[in-house]
Amino acid sequence: MNDPRTPEQHDRDRVLHTDEFRRLAGITQVITPTGHSFHNRLTHSLEVAQIARRLSENLAAQAPEKHRGAINPDVVETAALIHDLGHPPFGHVGEEMLDALGQAAGLEDGFEGNAQSFRIATRIAVHKASYLGLGLTRATLNASLKYPNLRGPKPPQGRDDKRAKKLYKKFGAYTDDAEAFAFARELSADDSPSIEAQIMDYADDIAYSMHDLVDFYRAGIIPIADLVDNLNQFFDAHKEHFLPSEYEHKEDEALEIVRRIFDMMPRSMFRGDHEAKARLRDFMSAHITAYSQLSIDWNQPTPQLIISAEHRLELAFLKRIIWEYVILRQQLASQQAGHRRIITVLFDTYLDAVEQAAKKGSHSLIPPGFAHEACLGESPAEGVPHHPAHVRLAIDIVSSLSDAQAQAIYLRVTGINPGQITDNIFY
Repeated sequence: MNDPRTPEQHDRDRVLHTDEFRRLAGITQVITPTGHSFHNRLTHSLEVAQIARRLSENLAAQAPEKHRGAINPDVVETAALIHDLGHPPFGHVGEEMLDALGQAAGLEDGFEGNAQSFRIATRIAVHKASYLGLGLTRATLNASLKYPNLRGPKPPQGRDDKRAKKLYKKFGAYTDDAEAFAFARELSADDSPSIEAQIMDYADDIAYSMHDLVDFYRAGIIPIADLVDNLNQFFDAHKEHFLPSEYEHKEDEALEIVRRIFDMMPRSMFRGDHEAKARLRDFMSAHITAYSQLSIDWNQPTPQLIISAEHRLELAFLKRIIWEYVILRQQLASQQAGHRRIITVLFDTYLDAVEQAAKKGSHSLIPPGFAHEACLGESPAEGVPHHPAHVRLAIDIVSSLSDAQAQAIYLRVTGINPGQITDNIFY
């Protein structure tokens, strides 16, 4: 039977139909929903993919003749579908805990969501029995690498080296997956992300900034009126996190730019009626359209996406609002403490199960999808508490769970009866 799809279209369809992509419906975007229809990682990924495809279609159409074909919308869309596959349960808290636990157990490159996404695409997800991963094209894998580097060494204490800190904190692949990483990057001209990866990354910024702002405004968590009334104070307190170098000596101009963001945004509490919903849609549509006005510098070894300083300022400012009002919200402290406890218990439980399986050949606690890797038959080196492959497998298992699965398994392995939990347990 003839299949009219291109290899890049095959890539998109393979990712879209994976268990790992469907799992994103149960993964926190920023905070765990409690009665509000917040975005989860699945809805976020779909919206990033839509924005990324439109951006890439427009930029591909504008490309000079000699660069036609350098941007493939199918590749960019698939990279967007891949970009959050590796997020563990409970968002940023889960990611930080798995990294800390992995390193404490002797795994130097610990955990990172972007590297886990690449690992899923190249090793964990299943397409055919004859190979691991999805068998994606080099272009798609390269476009998924927002951070095209392995983990750098941990910077010495007190050393203020921003590049070293970034290479340590953010990376695109584990040492375990260096061969697949080398395949993806083989044709790259330098150490920059590909132009298709840059487009995907920018689409992620747009979706995150717009949709999360609206989510938390609707939920009453971001009080727009108070924020606008106290914008000068907020700007001065947090400008080091969002002010581009172009505005370093033009802070008054930058303040006016961020103030204009809210011209179309309702100031009153969200009422949920037709008019209020339509006004929010107009706000998002206008800003996404504005942020889509892009160009490319083709005169670089790797073409570079050109984003105006004004738009970079606005998007960084919006991300800071979400960080200050939502992620650092004091009311989340007890929930986050509980999430850290769950991740810790599950990691310890599965690491013990993997080590027992390596000795005895099987263990009922290991999920079937990972059982084929559990009988590693290897012991840690002398003086090392855990074999790195065992630690990596335990991380793979925990990070593959949804929020609800993680909570349910935690209750089972700790012997807690959910029926004994009451609504006022945290009070």
